[in-house]
Amino acid sequence: MQRIVFTGEDFEVLDQVLNLVPELRICALALKRARAAVIRYPLESRQVVAKLLHDAAPVVDGHGATRSQIENGIMAELFPIKDERELAACLYLALRRCDEDFARAAEASRSPTTVGEEDTNRPSRADDTTARWGQWVHCEAGVWTKVYEAPSTGFVYLWSNAPVALKWRRYSDAPPWYADGQATVSGKTVVFHGLPGLYTRIEVKPESPSDIMAS
Repeated sequence: MQRIVFTGEDFEVLDQVLNLVPELRICALALKRARAAVIRYPLESRQVVAKLLHDAAPVVDGHGATRSQIENGIMAELFPIKDERELAACLYLALRRCDEDFARAAEASRSPTTVGEEDTNRPSRADDTTARWGQWVHCEAGVWTKVYEAPSTGFVYLWSNAPVALKWRRYSDAPPWYADGQATVSGKTVVFHGLPGLYTRIEVKPESPSDIMAS
C-alpha cells in the first residue's frame, strides 16, 4: 500500500478535514504543546495527559470538560505511553469518553429514572464486567454493553445464536481509534476490520435481549 504524504502546501486541505472531527484538532493542539514542553517518554502520568487536553479543549467550541472529567476518561490500560502515536490515541479516546458522559447526562436529564428503577440507558463501564474474547455476554435491549476488552488482530467478529439487529462501537489504540455502525448478527458476523492493537474495546446495543460474543 502506498503511503500518503502531505507537505506544507497541503495545510488548507488538512485543516478542512480536521473541521469534520473537532476532537482531532484538540488532539493535534495537545500534541503540539506536549512537544513544546519536551515531554519525555514513556509517559506514566494520567495527570499530564489530562492537563494537555484540558488546556487544549476550550479552544474548540463545544468541549468544556473539567480536568477531573478528562482524567476519569483516560484509560489506565493505555499506560505506559511509549511515543507520540500512542499519546495521540490516548488523547482521542479520552475526548470520546467525555463526549459519551455528556451525552448520557443530557439523556438522563430528559428521561429521569425513578428511584429504585434500573437505569437502562447507562452504558457499560470498564469495571462493570471483565469482557474478554470468547465469552458470551448477555445484552439487554437498548443498552450499551461491553462485550470485548483485549488486544485485537484488527478484525471485529460478533457472534449470536439467533439473528439480532444491533448498533456497535469500537475503541482502540490503533487507527481508526473510534468506529461505529449497525449490523444484523447471525452466527459469526464480521462488522469491522482495521489495524491490530494492544487495546480494543467493543460495545453493542441490540434491539432485543441477546447473548453476544465478540472475538
